[in-house]
Amino acid sequence: MHICPNCGRRGERGICPHDGFPMLDEALQGRRPVEADLLGRVFQGRYQVTALLGKGGMGWVFRARHLKLGQEVALKVLRRDVGDDLRLVKRFFLEARTCAQLRHPHTIRVHDFGESEDGFLYLAMEFLAGHPLSRHIARGPLDPRRAARLAMQVCQSLDEAHDAGLVHRDLKPDNIFLCKIHKLDDFVKVLDFGIAKLAEGAGGERLTATGTVVGTPSYLSPEQAQGLPLDRRSDLFALGVTLHEMLTGQPPFEGPSAVATLGKIVLEPPPPLPASVAGQPVPPALRELIEQLLAKQPAARPASAEEAAHRLEAFAGDPTSGVGRLVPRPHGAPAGSPAAPAPGPVDDQAPTVIGLEPPPLPVATLPTGRAAARPGPPLLVVVLIVLLVGIGLGGLTAGLVFLGSSGEAGDATPAPAATAAP
Repeated sequence: MHICPNCGRRGERGICPHDGFPMLDEALQGRRPVEADLLGRVFQGRYQVTALLGKGGMGWVFRARHLKLGQEVALKVLRRDVGDDLRLVKRFFLEARTCAQLRHPHTIRVHDFGESEDGFLYLAMEFLAGHPLSRHIARGPLDPRRAARLAMQVCQSLDEAHDAGLVHRDLKPDNIFLCKIHKLDDFVKVLDFGIAKLAEGAGGERLTATGTVVGTPSYLSPEQAQGLPLDRRSDLFALGVTLHEMLTGQPPFEGPSAVATLGKIVLEPPPPLPASVAGQPVPPALRELIEQLLAKQPAARPASAEEAAHRLEAFAGDPTSGVGRLVPRPHGAPAGSPAAPAPGPVDDQAPTVIGLEPPPLPVATLPTGRAAARPGPPLLVVVLIVLLVGIGLGGLTAGLVFLGSSGEAGDATPAPAATAAP
C-alpha cells in the first residue's frame, strides 16, 4: 500500500490521482536504512549515479547521467528515514514543482523528481560547474561595477519568481552561483527555492506557522526576523545585504549570536559603505539604492526586483555585450544588460559543482504582530522581542547559525561542495 504525502490518500504505486504527488511506499516508512553506497546506482531506469558531490544529515547530492540522453544532472537524494516526516516530504515535492515552473535563465532548472523503487526520494536538476558568490567574496570585496552586474542578474531571476507569487526567503551569497555558460563568465544562477513560499494572498497552503523564522540569520529582513507576513520586498532586503557584503566583504548585520544578529537587523542602521572599493568609487546613486534596499520598512524599499534591476543597470557597465545579450530583461524592460567581466580563477582547484539544499525545517519561533507603520519599532518592543527570542531558542541558537552553512564543505574534486549538501 502507498500513501500520498500531500493529501494522505492511500492507493497503488504511482501518482496520486487527486493532486499529482508521487505515492510513497508505506512499508518503507519508519525504517532507518543502513547508509549504502549509491554510486553506480540507477534511479528509475534513467539516472545513473557517477560521483558524490555533497552530503548532510538529510541526504546526498550526486553527479548523475541520464542513460538515454547522456545529460549530466545533479541528483539530490533524501535519506529514506527522512520520508517518515510527510510534511518534509511535501516540502521536497513542492520545491520540485516550484522550481520546475520557473524558466528564467538565471534560475536553476529542475528536470525531474520522484521516488526510487526502494523508497529514496530524488530531485534531478541542472548540473552547474563554478563557484558560489560567497567563494568570490572570500577573496575580497568586489568592485562596484561587477557587484551591480551580478545583482542585476539576481533581480531578473527574482522578478520571475515574484510575479509567480513566490518569495525566496533565503537569498544569500551561498545561493547565488557564478558559472561559465559557453564563453560567458559570471553567469548567475539563483539556487535553492526549497523554502520559497507563496506570498500572502497568492493561494496555497501554509507549511510553516505564522511567527516562524525560516532562513539564514544575517540575511533576514526585519519583518522576517520578527515572524511577520512577508512579500517580495523581503527578498529585496536580502539582496541589499548581499550587495553590501559584495562591496565590503562582510554582511552589514552580524552579532556574537543569532539572537544578537536578529536584534541588529531590527534595530540598527547598516554601517556606511566605503567611498571606493577595489580602486573604483562607489557611485552615490548606488549607495542610495543599497540604503533603500536595507530600509527597515518594506514600503521604503524599491517596489519590485524589476525596478531594482533597472536602477542597477546604470552602474553595471557596457550594456551591449556579455551576459545581457543572451538574457533578455523580463516584462519588455529595456533590451540589453551589461557584460560580464573576466574575474579570473577563484583558486587553483577544480570548480565546485552545485546542487540544491533540501528545504530546511523552521528553526525558531518569534512573537508575531502587526508591522509598524513608523520608521522603526520602539526600543522597548524590540528588546522584548529579543528577550523572547532568546527564551524561545534556548540552546538552539547554534542550530540557527548552522542553517547558513549546512552540509560538508569542499570542492567537487576532491571533496563535496558546501552548498551541494542537503
